[in-house]
Amino acid sequence: MKALEAIKRGGAVFKDILPPMAIICVFNFISAFAMLMLIGLNPTPEKIAEITGPMIIIFILMLLGWFFIEGGLFSSVMSIVKTGTLNMGEFVSDCSKYFARLLGLNAIGGLITILLWLAGAFLTGIFIAFGGGNNVFFNILGGIVLLLTLIAAAIAGMWLLISQYFTVIDNIGVRDSLGKGFSFVKKYFWKTMLFFFILVICVFAASFIVNFIATLLGNAIKGMGAAAISIILTSLVNGAMGVFAAACIMTYILGVLQSEEQPTATAAE
Repeated sequence: MKALEAIKRGGAVFKDILPPMAIICVFNFISAFAMLMLIGLNPTPEKIAEITGPMIIIFILMLLGWFFIEGGLFSSVMSIVKTGTLNMGEFVSDCSKYFARLLGLNAIGGLITILLWLAGAFLTGIFIAFGGGNNVFFNILGGIVLLLTLIAAAIAGMWLLISQYFTVIDNIGVRDSLGKGFSFVKKYFWKTMLFFFILVICVFAASFIVNFIATLLGNAIKGMGAAAISIILTSLVNGAMGVFAAACIMTYILGVLQSEEQPTATAAE
């Protein structure tokens, strides 16, 4: 399956996944509202320093909540893509079924990302330090290392994200998911890179438009009203974009896997 075709099919699937999207939008709204109530409007640096602990707790709870919802979302999207039907009765059970595995994959992903950026920042700092911060050659080398770190983080992100989908597609554990995700990205590297590049552009464009509208409304309304409108808009768009991305990624992976099976089926006939 081609990258653009997967995006188009994902968009077609998107309209059939409104119930899970509604759940995610409500989750986003509650999370953003809780953070607003904690931080308040226009918080001072002193206020932020005072509430750092509660902010971290809310942030962790938000992450856990999202990891919980992921299993139900991925299963719902897979059901729509494969059968054209959605059974919301299994949504909560699927959330619970895949929670521990998706939590483990996200924890591994976070650790790998942190290690990559630490290594990149360390090597970049070494090159810049060699030149005393004023040597063009060493500064360029530092920039190259930073760019390579960004590319490595993006590739690792693709691998880890696709591994999460394999957890649900094949109902397998963390280790097997990582193996299947790695094999998939390795085999379809450039196609997968192009797919994610197009997907990121679509999501970024939608987010930019919404943030622009929210900024205009904020300048016109001011105060808590502007904050409420901003929360509603961002909750809706983030929820929609999350479901859209999941639909596109699931459609892409299943489409590629199906194209692998077709030659085998033809040969057998």
